Amino acid sequence: MRMSNDKMLPITERRGYSSVFNAASRIIKEEGAAAFWSGSTPFVQRAMLVGVFQVATYDQFKTLYVDLLGQKKNSVENVFCGAMTSGLLYSLVTMPLEVCKNRMANQVANPTTGKKPYTGTLQALQKIAKIEGVGGLYKGFLPYYGRCGGHTVSMFLFVTAIRNYINEVR
Repeated sequence: MRMSNDKMLPITERRGYSSVFNAASRIIKEEGAAAFWSGSTPFVQRAMLVGVFQVATYDQFKTLYVDLLGQKKNSVENVFCGAMTSGLLYSLVTMPLEVCKNRMANQVANPTTGKKPYTGTLQALQKIAKIEGVGGLYKGFLPYYGRCGGHTVSMFLFVTAIRNYINEVR
């Protein structure tokens, strides 16, 4: 991720990695091996919430659309609507953690103090919201939802197709 994000930094802050091996060796030398896990806490927290909100709400939304719109349970449109709604909910809940993860993974220590701007998930959430407003925690939401919703739809369409196939074979 660092190599792809390097081009987005101001020229004076770019690390200028020449290859994956160069990046890995420089990270170890310049920042220590622990830098490879920078931003991993919000990543894990986000992953837990994805499981809670994506998987736990999917069947509930499918049932809602059966009752509300008269869709056939497990039809393509039912799976699509349930998955997109589940993906929307999980995107809304997890986007702030995604922002924290990216900021923490790409943060650079202040050259004067040696301190990094973010020390943990809660502190990062508070700092971003205070400086940029709550909207700062949702920058890039539409592409994020496109990714999350698209992943959720493709995953559940695939799972439904496999279930249908197994039930036919039995």
